[in-house]
Amino acid sequence: MGWVIPVGTPGGICSGFGEVPDGCGIVRLGGGMLALEPNPYRLWQAAAAAPQRGDLIEWALAESIQDPEALIQTLEEAGLLIEERSGVEDRVGRLAIRLAGECHGNGGERGAEFTVIGRNGAALKVDLHFFEILLRSDGVSPVSILCNGLDRAQPELDHPPCLEALVVGLPLLVRNGIVRLDLAVQ
Repeated sequence: MGWVIPVGTPGGICSGFGEVPDGCGIVRLGGGMLALEPNPYRLWQAAAAAPQRGDLIEWALAESIQDPEALIQTLEEAGLLIEERSGVEDRVGRLAIRLAGECHGNGGERGAEFTVIGRNGAALKVDLHFFEILLRSDGVSPVSILCNGLDRAQPELDHPPCLEALVVGLPLLVRNGIVRLDLAVQ
């Protein structure tokens, strides 16, 4: 079992919002809005910590959320969760990545490390290649297009394929509020 990450933008728990029943959680997924019952929404929201599937299930059971395995599967089938397993690069590649944190650059001196700041205040150091991925992410295009373009632009650089590197770093980026995943606009 691998990590689990949410897809979409949280809208919080709402009441009196159009046809949304009181207490439901709102998620913007691509151009649409979804209303989730409270427990599925809480589970989806908890996935923003990019936990291992087993840890998410343990958390849900401790929170008295019934049948978390089925909820995870339902949320994944709805496109609201993505889980690390075989073929994850292809599934992530079809999604859009949106910078939620800030790119702070490498300061006034030339340096190989660039800083990105998450919504939780965490400062992470990334290399130039990774920094460019984050800076160029537009939040609507499939991330595979961006990564393939960057790989073609500088094939002589000694780094793993862009999409592969992104998938490896994705849990840390999501956990610290640096990026969010969403449906790509086709």
